[in-house]
Amino acid sequence: MKKKGFTLIELLAVIVILGIITVIAVPKVLDIINKSRESASNSSIKLIKDAIKTQVASSDLTGPVFTKETDGCYIFNFDDQTSGNTKSLEIKNKDKVSGSIKYCNNTFSDDTLKFDGKSINKDEEKGKIICKRATTLHMDSTHTFGNLGKSGTLSSGDAFDCDVNGDEVYDPETERFYYVSDYYNTRTKSFDNDTAVLIYYNNTSSGTPSNNTKSAYDSSNENWHGPVTAITQLPTTNEWSNVSLKNTSRAILSENESNTTTGGTLPDSFSYQDKVARLLTASEINAACGIKVGGYVTGELDSCSYLMENTTYSGSSIGNYGYWIENPLSGYSKFAWHVDSYHHYVGDGTVSSALDYGVRPVIEISKKNIDY
Repeated sequence: MKKKGFTLIELLAVIVILGIITVIAVPKVLDIINKSRESASNSSIKLIKDAIKTQVASSDLTGPVFTKETDGCYIFNFDDQTSGNTKSLEIKNKDKVSGSIKYCNNTFSDDTLKFDGKSINKDEEKGKIICKRATTLHMDSTHTFGNLGKSGTLSSGDAFDCDVNGDEVYDPETERFYYVSDYYNTRTKSFDNDTAVLIYYNNTSSGTPSNNTKSAYDSSNENWHGPVTAITQLPTTNEWSNVSLKNTSRAILSENESNTTTGGTLPDSFSYQDKVARLLTASEINAACGIKVGGYVTGELDSCSYLMENTTYSGSSIGNYGYWIENPLSGYSKFAWHVDSYHHYVGDGTVSSALDYGVRPVIEISKKNIDY
């Protein structure tokens, strides 16, 4: 009886098919394994961050458990787990964590953390979107404020609607902000291109929109203490719970970036404690508008007209001429800088005066939380 078997051609066909299946399937399996490991690392790092938040919030921050840096932040260095803040953290598998991370006012930065040698997938960690590009622009009878911008880029005056109160509504009327520039670090005197600075469309009164509320810069009539009085009009977490400052402690600089005025030495650790926004700086205006604060050039802000929305720039019926910025005037002891909508420039005024100028909040948003 004749026995049937596979021919050489049939065997070769089977081998070829198996080879094709292997080529297709093995990378997929490896990809699934890698993604599984990556997901586990991401989850572990997120748990570590949650533990940091919990333990910082529940510990005596003025005691020996945690060490606060000069900028008011906390550094957790997992490459040294025998001392510092990291030693105090009770985290499972802490020995598998390496790198360091900075924690300021409920916000993480300078993140180099790795779990079991793997860093977190930044795309997965991108997180919630706080600011979305606007689809319409604010207008008055003669002006249009800001730009709709170009996808993938950030330019001075680009309009955004930002969910600052965390209700997942991006209100184009009451939550309108404008991109000014990248974040300016007043301690290092340099820009951080990972964080954007956006300014509100209106002045505020204790965090509530108001184009009629005036404020002194410092009612003591001394400019070397910083904007002590002005910051009382800024929003807190009660009004804008969905945003925070990178650092609530900032160095105050004059318009020429010196740390003194004729009155005295400016604070190196001016506190925006409990505030979620701050005042705009001369350096950020210079970068956005291509000017040099201190030149008193009439019309120099015309290219940045979004900075003058809801001021007398829009009409005499609006009761404020502008708003204070963070910088005092270097050559005097009783003057600070403000956006002046009458002359369309950055001018100066007496710091104790509450007759003409208000306060306009600036928020600091990681670019990964901006849909642009």
